[in-house]
Amino acid sequence: MNRLKKRTITCLIIAASLTALYSFIEPFWINIKTIKLSRDKIPASFKGKKIVFISDIHHGPFLSVNRVKKLVERVNSLSPDIILLGGDYVHGSARYIEPCFKELSYLKAKYGVFGVLGNHDHWESTELTQKSMKNAGMVSLDNMAVWVYEGNEKIKIGGVGDLYEDKQDINPTINDVSEDDFVILLSHNPDYAEKIKTSKIDIVLSGHTH
Repeated sequence: MNRLKKRTITCLIIAASLTALYSFIEPFWINIKTIKLSRDKIPASFKGKKIVFISDIHHGPFLSVNRVKKLVERVNSLSPDIILLGGDYVHGSARYIEPCFKELSYLKAKYGVFGVLGNHDHWESTELTQKSMKNAGMVSLDNMAVWVYEGNEKIKIGGVGDLYEDKQDINPTINDVSEDDFVILLSHNPDYAEKIKTSKIDIVLSGHTH
């Protein structure tokens, strides 16, 4: 029997984050990590597609809207097919939410931009963050999921609510998938991965720990 050829999706993970300890350093410290996901069950039509995952932007007192703009330009220069956002878009005040998403609305990806909320987004304003995401043309995946199609083939992208500030419902992500489907889950907090009881999730993308 011939062995199945492994297909790959390239995932670029960008962390633009700030913490109290690195409040003057991290806003200028953007890491890009390239990971090739090799799975037999990645559909052939998705072979070579590029996913960019961004998390913990924390626009606020220490990261200007101009820095968000430059981040968007850098992401777009990578020519992503899918953009995934891991939450914590702002820091310190709800007044940063709309300016942040105004810049994020310029993100470009063939299949779309999808994201979940982080704990800071709930602290500043859950409602305004969700509204701003929608106005920016993004798909919110908090306890929701979507199929992404290329011809007759598809992969599924789902998300769960923040581990500290929301509930987590994985059912929308797994309720109509089989073991042969390729499934990506967004969770702002990586600790949620320890709570997953199903084998139907192929990869979890998270931020939070910076």
